[in-house]
Amino acid sequence: MTNPKDYGLPFPELRPGQGEMIEALLAKEDWTTTILQAPTGSGKSSLSYACGHKTSVTALVKTKSLQASVYGELGFDILYGRGNYPCVHPDRGDPLMNADQCMYESKMTECEYAGECSYLIRKSQVQRSRVRSLNYAYFLSARWPREEKRITKYLFLDEAHLLSDETVEWVGLTVRDIERLRYGLPEFPSCYQSSRENTLAVLGWMERAVGVLQVKAKELKGKHPDTLAKKSKIERLAEKVETTCLAIHRAEADWYVRSGVRALEYMGQARSGLVAKPLTARHHFPKMFIGIYPRVVMMSATIGAPEFFAEELGLDNWQYDSVPNQWRPETRPIHVASECPSLGFKSPESHWIKQAEIIKGQLDSLPRNWLGVIHTNSYSQATNLANRLNKLNFDTSRLYLPRSGTPTNQQLLDWNREKKVRKGALIITPSFHEGVDLTEERICLVAKTPFGSCAPGTFDYERMVYSSSMYRQRAAWQIEQMCGRTRRGNDADYDTAFEKRGFVSIVDGSFVKQGVRKHCSNDFLDSLVYDK
Repeated sequence: MTNPKDYGLPFPELRPGQGEMIEALLAKEDWTTTILQAPTGSGKSSLSYACGHKTSVTALVKTKSLQASVYGELGFDILYGRGNYPCVHPDRGDPLMNADQCMYESKMTECEYAGECSYLIRKSQVQRSRVRSLNYAYFLSARWPREEKRITKYLFLDEAHLLSDETVEWVGLTVRDIERLRYGLPEFPSCYQSSRENTLAVLGWMERAVGVLQVKAKELKGKHPDTLAKKSKIERLAEKVETTCLAIHRAEADWYVRSGVRALEYMGQARSGLVAKPLTARHHFPKMFIGIYPRVVMMSATIGAPEFFAEELGLDNWQYDSVPNQWRPETRPIHVASECPSLGFKSPESHWIKQAEIIKGQLDSLPRNWLGVIHTNSYSQATNLANRLNKLNFDTSRLYLPRSGTPTNQQLLDWNREKKVRKGALIITPSFHEGVDLTEERICLVAKTPFGSCAPGTFDYERMVYSSSMYRQRAAWQIEQMCGRTRRGNDADYDTAFEKRGFVSIVDGSFVKQGVRKHCSNDFLDSLVYDK
């Protein structure tokens, strides 16, 4: 058996299939793109570290928490976003100001206190590293990761199921009226339908806006901290607008555009502004991630059908690999409540009551002291489900509903405190879909198939019309993420022939009836158990 130390890994032994996959990745030829399906607990981050130990690697993730908890513990050199490093300039406008508000912006090394800047010090260390981790936003905004002398042999894209949305959000642009007035930008054109004509009208506005911003930045002279700070904000906005301009020139079709006095919405009210987002990532993803690093590996536990994945990202030449799941399907069953009706915006109350009855029956059949999570799509759904369970005489002292709008990290802190004082506590929330490890929880219920909002005229609606298959694919990715919150790769998370150690269930008929399961990974499908 291969020794983990051969790959620089701090483990007594490799997981099943891990050594074979490491060798397969190391054998890849330059300028190959690999889609890698690797189930939870298979050691995805270890694969990237092993490749970096033998050659060099840059690993990209979405969240700081994943960088710190997984990549940091493995030994990656981590660089967080600039907002995580304090500014040390004595003349900074705010004593709590961070490096992302640097007065020198892209010329940070010209600051007279650059030698004391914790961000620049850490950046220099990471640039020299052979095994480093960045987040997606930083990778896309910084220039140095694309410099030839900084490029590593491998580029690993973790949480790859998020790449489509990451690309769309990065390429897209939203400008509020307050920003237009602040910088003296032109009046927004009136565009309330997506069309090539309106896309070109929005493009024309953006090109004029870039010119205005560049002139304003040049007019700001001098080294006063307030002047430098204002100039950096203008330059940052100009770069963002220019990014979207270039993307539209690359592909004028397939855009969602709205502009004018009713273009945006806030708290249910129309607001003046401008928004432009691509409806697909396929024209933009390759320009952002492919052809820069010799070997690209996109990995996730929830890739689903690789053909849909590759099509959405505009990949012409790609290879598919998968790590076998070391836990047999019968040890990780995912129950599907077949008798549950499809649930949606137009569903009658009787359908929701039926769902609550099923959920109550499932919970009543499980040990009273088991902790758990019930996934919803909104806080209102969470509140309504709690009320229905109350009317069915379920013990609602077990239910915990986090405050609406509370950041996920804060919710997790609150939940960890709450479950210590509530026996068999169950959190109902729309915020634990992914990026959250629930190691003590034994119950995981999906109370709503996570379709995007589809009100006519919205961005999600136009994306659905543009590609119904990707609409279902995104829901499938989310479903798999939800169902994986409580089984995190530890033996204690999985059933044996003699003991049930957890319960995972999908309680929404639309999972089957709307065709979502067709887009799930084979590994996920193998574990489905259809309850009558």
